[in-house]
Amino acid sequence: MDAYACLPFAAGAARKTYATWPVWSGSTTKEVPFKPMSRKAAWRLVRRAEDFDRQTRRKGCHGGIIGHLGLLVLRTIVSFLNYESGRLYPSYETIARKTNVCQRTVATKIAQLRDLGILNWKRRCQSSWRDGRHVLEQTSNAYALLPETQWRGYRPPEPPPPDPGTWGDPKRVPSVLEEAAAETDPRRKLQALELAEPRTLEASLANLGNAVAGRKVDPVAALGGMTEEEWLAGHAEIALQLELEQARQAELRAAEAEAAQDALARVRAGAEARRLKGDLATKV
Repeated sequence: MDAYACLPFAAGAARKTYATWPVWSGSTTKEVPFKPMSRKAAWRLVRRAEDFDRQTRRKGCHGGIIGHLGLLVLRTIVSFLNYESGRLYPSYETIARKTNVCQRTVATKIAQLRDLGILNWKRRCQSSWRDGRHVLEQTSNAYALLPETQWRGYRPPEPPPPDPGTWGDPKRVPSVLEEAAAETDPRRKLQALELAEPRTLEASLANLGNAVAGRKVDPVAALGGMTEEEWLAGHAEIALQLELEQARQAELRAAEAEAAQDALARVRAGAEARRLKGDLATKV
């Protein structure tokens, strides 16, 4: 039997078949179970398919791996979805009429969507009695939209980073210089500088601090392997950075104190307004 002769869109134009039941193999007469899908979830998959097409677009080519017609067929199929029951079984003829393309193009694009893992279908047929004998007739396919996790070659977009100060926002790890600037005790300040990587300006400053404190330090190691001119220039830079960091933290503390005073003032104003409101209600 010629398989093309059994295509629903080729009925009437195909050669005559002598098969007992001229339907596609694997067709079922049972009720196909459907899963409800909300309108938002269904059209979100369509937007993901559009992103998939943009991701796979190549220079000099029209569209991506899905193509303009593939997206058009997908949108048309989704437009027939019953969101409450999940039923989705438009025929090739109905899809072709709405998309204004031929039925062979519809069949090609639906097969392409299935190969990409975007769409799946189940062939259906119905049984009936005709002229005293049992016959099977091909009906429209039952379709199902698959989640984007099953799409072949699709890379989901990266989620946006959390807003600063919200849950999930990673706290910034302060540098050795910032930790040293935040300390008020000279010993703790020196201990923070000792955590720096070797042969850095912070490490050389920690070695110098140990030398000033009277600890045994190699004079060559105290300079961190640098020349005297390089060390002096680095020392001046570190001193300037320490001053700037201390000034910045002082501004932050002042801003936090001002914000706390403003919040306390708002709380007191609210309490005073509620008290006045209560006194007024009592007089009335």
